[in-house]
Amino acid sequence: MIHQASAKLRRPIQPKAVALVGFGPSMKLMHDLPPDVEIWSLNAVEEYDFPRLDRAFELHPLRDLVLETPRWDRLRKPLPYPVYVLEADPRIPSGVAYPIEAVCDEAFENIIVGDENARYMDSTFPYMLALAVHEGYKVVIVCGFEFQSDTEYRYQRPGAALMIGWAAGKGVKVILPEETGLLPRTLYGYEDYQMISRPGTVLDGSANSRERLAREAERRPRTRARAVRQWTLWRGDDRGAGGPQRSFQADVHAGRGDLRHPTPDRHLRPQGSGTNGNV
Repeated sequence: MIHQASAKLRRPIQPKAVALVGFGPSMKLMHDLPPDVEIWSLNAVEEYDFPRLDRAFELHPLRDLVLETPRWDRLRKPLPYPVYVLEADPRIPSGVAYPIEAVCDEAFENIIVGDENARYMDSTFPYMLALAVHEGYKVVIVCGFEFQSDTEYRYQRPGAALMIGWAAGKGVKVILPEETGLLPRTLYGYEDYQMISRPGTVLDGSANSRERLAREAERRPRTRARAVRQWTLWRGDDRGAGGPQRSFQADVHAGRGDLRHPTPDRHLRPQGSGTNGNV
């Protein structure tokens, strides 16, 4: 039950609903939310103009929070909303300890690593989503969490995607921004894909493409190398003269390689791109 948000969200939502708001481009969708949808956000909320704010999350060690002057000044005052922190502290009057044990027990009940239950939260977003599911929210709207840039979001995507799948499996409707890096809209094998250990088999999924490349692979090495080069150019795959695939092609062309056994440092690697998102 995972959906894409594309236009405005003014249609009334009857089930218990919450919007998880980050600071990426789709953050602006929060201004179009129905009034009965709660808004939860995180970190430096004092820097943004929220139509309302029902909860905030500051899941960082206290030693780091005290160094963030505007945030720390806000946290030291009584606030009209709860602030979830790692541990309750009298210096944060609105602070509420995040229910980590209860949330993890529910979220990872059926995921076992070795002989123990998994415990995997790699950014604030999964904590926010897991708490919403734990408290019985039936609709979760995601705004401003794109996870598109290859900064820390590169290693934070798996945890976020895992929680989205868990929420959907619990019957929660998760509405993502249209431009999201969390769930690329692709079907492996049916659409574009890469076989990392076989540079000659980067296909578009069609039977004709697979058959043509298989025929070329049976010919002599020079022809095989030419087939790979033509395939790369046809796909518009411009990795440059120093790229891993071009180097592999050059070796095959010179008789130093084999399409069936490429050297490890010359495998194709997926290329990441994009920006935005704040977790």
